[in-house]
Amino acid sequence: MEQGSLGELYLTRSVTKHIRKKNKAVAFGAAVGNDYARVRLNGDLICTEAVAADPFIGWTKAFNNLAVSGAVPVGVRIVLLLPPDVTEKEIKDCMSSLNALADQACVQILGGHSQVSSAYAVPSVCVQVYGGAGTFCPCREKIQEGFDIIMTGHTGLMGASLIARKCRDELSRRFAQSYIDGMLAQEADYSVFPAAKALAERGACYMHDVSCGGVYGALWQLGAGIKRGITIDNFNIPIKQETVELCEFYNINPYMLDGTGALLAVVENGQTAVEELGRVGIMSCTIGSVTSEKERVVTIGGDKRFLEPPNGDEIYKVLNIL
Repeated sequence: MEQGSLGELYLTRSVTKHIRKKNKAVAFGAAVGNDYARVRLNGDLICTEAVAADPFIGWTKAFNNLAVSGAVPVGVRIVLLLPPDVTEKEIKDCMSSLNALADQACVQILGGHSQVSSAYAVPSVCVQVYGGAGTFCPCREKIQEGFDIIMTGHTGLMGASLIARKCRDELSRRFAQSYIDGMLAQEADYSVFPAAKALAERGACYMHDVSCGGVYGALWQLGAGIKRGITIDNFNIPIKQETVELCEFYNINPYMLDGTGALLAVVENGQTAVEELGRVGIMSCTIGSVTSEKERVVTIGGDKRFLEPPNGDEIYKVLNIL
């Protein structure tokens, strides 16, 4: 394909033609000649975004970012970054995946942009999600020393699953196929919307989803977000044994592996929150607390580790997929 904006023929035939209209709040959206979308909303507008080579990964990360705001998703804008050797079939397959995800989420694709350039080595998707603010509002100023940090989901869930799917043959030299299956996650496991909604209804002061950089990276960002110190007991961070084994096989740190599907929250009483979440079928645990110090510390046995800003992800030591 020629470099530059995706040609109108391809844009109409393989992108906008397949976008379904389903939301009455959308006055107008995706079409050739529309430089913007108009959405009728009351109250604050929340916007999040994520970029990935895989449409599902980009979609999930963007929606998880929206989930922790407590917003109700309304529409999505898509930016396709395409290399010149991309085929029309690849574009159609990408849009088919995105439309299926939009149907599942009951949101409308509002439009976006498609760009072809030799600057892009592989097709990538930028997903921008827009939603109306709900009743949840983070109360960071309420957070005090002694408030608890709880976690839902498992450490390194997405990273371990992606590696297991791509490297099954290599892993089968050590592990039984049934054990490798235990390393995999289902698509629904990656969404934090149910946990975020439950926590918002139960008075969480702050929420942050785990993504690239793993749980250690997310904990650093949580500390920065609430502007307080934290202390975490590494023993209490939930992790699947299959993830531990996979990470030992590749000599990578599971706590710095993409943990999409996990959620961190600051609550006044961790035990109460864990019990209430359990009653609605959401497993969680208290992993640490807020301190009056500036440091963000993880204790591992009798040792202390000071968390650092996230820098990359362990998955890239095994494969280049995100």
